[in-house]
Amino acid sequence: MQENLLYGQSRAKKILLSPALAFAVFAVFMFILFNRVPLMPGDDLIVSEMHLKYDFFDYMSYRFNTWSGRLFTDSLNFFITGELFFLWKWLCTGMIVAGSFAIYKWVTIGKEMTQARKCLFAYLCCFGFGIINSNVLSPSVFWVSGTTSYLLPFVMGIVAFTPFIFTLKNREYKVKTWLKIVSLVCAVLLAFSMEQITVCLIAAAGVTWIYLFIKTKKPRWFLLILTAVALISTLISMSAPGEALRFAANIGTFPLFETLELKQRLAIIAHYTMNTLINQSYLPLMFLWLATGIALFKKADKKVLKVFAALSVTVAVIMFVRQLSPVDSNVFGMFTQNFQMLFTFNYIDAQNISKLSQILPYVFWGISLLLIPVNIFFIWGKSERSFYYILVYFAAIASIVLMTFTPVFYYSGARTAFLPNMLFLILLYFQMTHMEKPGGLAGLIIIIAVAKLVALLVLWNTAGFPLWYGVLDTSSIPFKVTN
Repeated sequence: MQENLLYGQSRAKKILLSPALAFAVFAVFMFILFNRVPLMPGDDLIVSEMHLKYDFFDYMSYRFNTWSGRLFTDSLNFFITGELFFLWKWLCTGMIVAGSFAIYKWVTIGKEMTQARKCLFAYLCCFGFGIINSNVLSPSVFWVSGTTSYLLPFVMGIVAFTPFIFTLKNREYKVKTWLKIVSLVCAVLLAFSMEQITVCLIAAAGVTWIYLFIKTKKPRWFLLILTAVALISTLISMSAPGEALRFAANIGTFPLFETLELKQRLAIIAHYTMNTLINQSYLPLMFLWLATGIALFKKADKKVLKVFAALSVTVAVIMFVRQLSPVDSNVFGMFTQNFQMLFTFNYIDAQNISKLSQILPYVFWGISLLLIPVNIFFIWGKSERSFYYILVYFAAIASIVLMTFTPVFYYSGARTAFLPNMLFLILLYFQMTHMEKPGGLAGLIIIIAVAKLVALLVLWNTAGFPLWYGVLDTSSIPFKVTN
């Protein structure tokens, strides 16, 4: 009897600490959320009528020749906003679970972990995305036509890059046949979905292949073929006749886009990039400053390194304070007003470049953003791990800058910040796998994420379903920009 009781307790503990349970709980949770998302006025309802006007192949030809080469995105929209809309919640649930599982494998493969630690990271990789600003999540994850352009392509990019991650972690790794097929399919479909994510995949794949070839002198033929397939597919997609027509139409949102002087373009890039990083990616960055600062402080053997660590933690605290509402606006109103200036990025030109209040946010946060790669370098030194962690960090920033090469980067809203936010989170997860006791930080992230997602569900049930585009403030820009 005693043995049976102990066996039962052991079995129950094993189930509760199983990563599989974490993914099952996440799947149910996300299905409930996706089930509450309706078709919204605008793109959703417009596309939902296309199956009544065109047959599938005529619609694909129409879009390819008049708008873009995003054939996979358009084909998904054609079906799931029409008669097959009931499948959308199943598709998104399956894809977001698949993406979370792939990220979980990225950060845990090759590491010795207890069952409890594996379970912790499973929940973290599942629910962690919930800390992203709701202005970013709303149009990229909880908008039907937005998911086909951002959530689903992101997951395909994660899956397509998985063979590279596995090979980096184990030089003797041989890509399994099923993974070869799946990653190739995902690379092709991604190329016909979203350029921002595709370009990042190709760049990361190319850099990784070159790095592996230099280190091992082995050509890694499948990885080379995968990179080439993604590149060729992207070139085909971007050569669509509709791409030029779409660019010409989009100029209407930024009429002076092609005639900007260099200093104007640099000012626009700085304005857009810093606003996106600090005002739309703040929680992932806050936890990165905190995690890398703590790790460096524990490892540092020089005072100057401890200073860098302390500065990182201080920046994280400043970002945290920003989230707090003043207890008494009469007392703290002036503080709040002045403090908010630190997070206000105005367009910089000859008239205000000498004003400290205009330049200070750029200088302060520019230096603060550099602390993260500096911390990583001093934690890991001149190692492969350091190189790739820093590469991921700057890839996230580059994915924001990349958007400024199209005239609709302001008009697109906050959905384009989904990719950099997720890259910051992936980097954060990797950093946390090296912590001796990541439970406290991971628990805090999971609690915040779940609380925010539950709050969304409550809002939808009580006040209807809002769609937030998260447009940036362009009032300081001295020429017409539509947002």
